[in-house]
Amino acid sequence: MCEREFHDEFYERDAERIFSSPLYGRLLERHARFLLEVTPHAAVARVLSVGCGDGRREVALAPQVRAIVGTDLSPVAIDKAAQRAQAAGVTNAQFLVGDGVPERHAPFDAIWCLGVLHHLPAQEMAALLQAARRALAPGGCFVSMDPNAGRFVGAFKPLVRRAYGRFHSPDERELHPRAVMAAIAAAGFVPIGVRYTDAFISPLAWLYPQLPERPAAALARLDELVLRVPPLARFASGFAVVATAL
Repeated sequence: MCEREFHDEFYERDAERIFSSPLYGRLLERHARFLLEVTPHAAVARVLSVGCGDGRREVALAPQVRAIVGTDLSPVAIDKAAQRAQAAGVTNAQFLVGDGVPERHAPFDAIWCLGVLHHLPAQEMAALLQAARRALAPGGCFVSMDPNAGRFVGAFKPLVRRAYGRFHSPDERELHPRAVMAAIAAAGFVPIGVRYTDAFISPLAWLYPQLPERPAAALARLDELVLRVPPLARFASGFAVVATAL
């Protein structure tokens, strides 16, 4: 199954159940705060979100930015994103089917590449990063977000192999933060640093979307505490790299 077919099926079958769960909601709120924090002058920024999925993050953040363009390789996801924006009355968000950077819509003040790089082989990753660099205005911000190859929860992967296979496409894998930093630098960006985005709640949100609100809130608080301990944060489940274009 190719990536597009995999994600079309996922957004038809599983996405709403997982992404509307209390635990995933906590994770999305955290991501939104982080993105606004690292995007300079977010209120007047034109943002490109590569790999926007069904657009729930982009629709939530649209009122906080000047305009946002979301792209995804899944036509099913983009259709759902457009419906979500219309239902929310959001008029400054546009959603396009595509697996790369729509350079005809450039320049952008910020490019968010969230959960995308770990689906790409090295050559395609380099091409995407180079296209992002061309599309980013001078002084603009680039953010990637991916699963961490050194994450502690990876030790439990054999125990949930069946569920892991259901929610992971054939080509994806975890990435090493230093390798992503190097790839981003090679594309012409100036990396600012690595931020660890969650210690363990992202895989839990995928595996246990039925978790009620109260334990979800408790786990999210514990997750944040773990991230505040640097020796533990290095083994976090997810990480982001923030860079700028000179």
